[in-house]
Amino acid sequence: MKLRRIALAAIAPALLFILLPAVAQAAQDRTPPKPRQVPQARSKPAPPKPVANDPAARQKQAKKQADEGSPSKQGKPSAKPLDPNDKDYIKRKAKYAAAGLGEDGYPLKGAAGKGAITKGARGAAPEVAVDPNAKLMIEFGTDRHDFGRAQQGDVLLHTFQMAAGGSAPLIIGQVSPTCGCTLSEVLVEAPSGDLVPYVYGDPIEPGRKIEISARLNTANKKNATQVRVNVTTNDPVRVSSLTLMANVEQFIQATPTILQMGDIPQGSTRTQFVDVRTTRGAKVFLALDERPGLVRPPGLDVTLSPVAPDEEGRSAHWKVEVNVGAEAVEGNIGYQIRMSTDYARPDATEIEKKNATHKHNEDHGGKDEEGKVLPTHQVSSKYQVNVAVTGRILGAMTCTPQFLSMGLVRPGQVVPRTVKLISHDTDFKFDPKTMTVEVKGDGGRPLRWAEHFSSTVRPAQGINGVDVELRLEGLPDGADGSFKGLLVIHTGHPTKQTMEVHFSGVCRAGVVRGGR
Repeated sequence: MKLRRIALAAIAPALLFILLPAVAQAAQDRTPPKPRQVPQARSKPAPPKPVANDPAARQKQAKKQADEGSPSKQGKPSAKPLDPNDKDYIKRKAKYAAAGLGEDGYPLKGAAGKGAITKGARGAAPEVAVDPNAKLMIEFGTDRHDFGRAQQGDVLLHTFQMAAGGSAPLIIGQVSPTCGCTLSEVLVEAPSGDLVPYVYGDPIEPGRKIEISARLNTANKKNATQVRVNVTTNDPVRVSSLTLMANVEQFIQATPTILQMGDIPQGSTRTQFVDVRTTRGAKVFLALDERPGLVRPPGLDVTLSPVAPDEEGRSAHWKVEVNVGAEAVEGNIGYQIRMSTDYARPDATEIEKKNATHKHNEDHGGKDEEGKVLPTHQVSSKYQVNVAVTGRILGAMTCTPQFLSMGLVRPGQVVPRTVKLISHDTDFKFDPKTMTVEVKGDGGRPLRWAEHFSSTVRPAQGINGVDVELRLEGLPDGADGSFKGLLVIHTGHPTKQTMEVHFSGVCRAGVVRGGR
């Protein structure tokens, strides 16, 4: 029996090997065949839809052509096209050219990828790939130039010297001056050794010299001033700054530049003086510039007088007399005295051209065809000096403050507010016992919760005046909303019988702010 079991165990693997193919075939006979995969014929691409009458489709197709490198200009330009009537047309055209763009906003021929403008986090910037082996060499200290003392209006020119370094060509993508500075030219050393105009995006071989000339216009600057020229390159530093500095002296100065006339009782007069001198002693004529746009307050007179003038009446020193007369009306004084010399500024020709353009704009309504507002103001082409005049004409009395805020209050909260009434008439004295006060609605409307307001009048200490208190006695439970009112003070003065003070507040349940 034992031998029989051993024999069966020995032949079992052989029997299994023989039977497996038959079993597998039987199983395959029971499995349904898989569907046959028939190759499908390739469909022809659908013809493009006509776009002649579809603006959106035309724009999409033009953009696709531009993205695929189509030489046509049907896509969007890199920047907004320039307007020849723009007052800054010449400046903008130069800026576009520096970025490799034409007036239409499209890249110039041969400039694509060199100075093309792309949108960035801080606006337009040229595309210049950084090269770790490129280097802009600037000798220490030569990236700053100080012109020293200069007179306002001078146009100062300086040329910065530098070179291409490193082991890879240097590429300048953009040279952009800041306000008050203009770029004259960028020159680079040619193989012949001559300096020639540089084309943005062109490679500069290591060792070649570079010159960047810039102008500092001091026309609208004074005292210590500085401007910068930013040079964008493929140097890993990316942006290098060149600085121009000067201590600009005004051609003509006034002392003081702000004339405080102070508080002047109505009917009284007051006179003050301003000292005007040319900085370097040039003798000039000085005249008031009263072009339209600034109305002189009634009762304010200005007189210009030369000190030690020459035979023609010119002087380097002038006295300006400012007088407030008795006819000045009650209220604040705010006026700008503009005085013009007979000396033309260095940029007078440019100013006159702008003035002519502004006059043209004004004659044609001050707007373009699209409704955009165009500049129309005129600027003097002569050296000028300005003095601001401030002050206040006091009437028979003044009230401080002129508006009361009750703040944000809650129902039941007591809120007092006080105004001070002062008499400037020495012949009049307040009598608090006979004075009356009305608390009513603003603008002719009834005052909300009027029964919860009260007022009192008491003498002010040490002055000819009174303190008038407006008191909110506490609004009823459930009160919610805003209120506006008018405090009418009957003064008893023969010419100033009433003074009015506006007040307002807001009530909110459970909120305490602005009250006591």
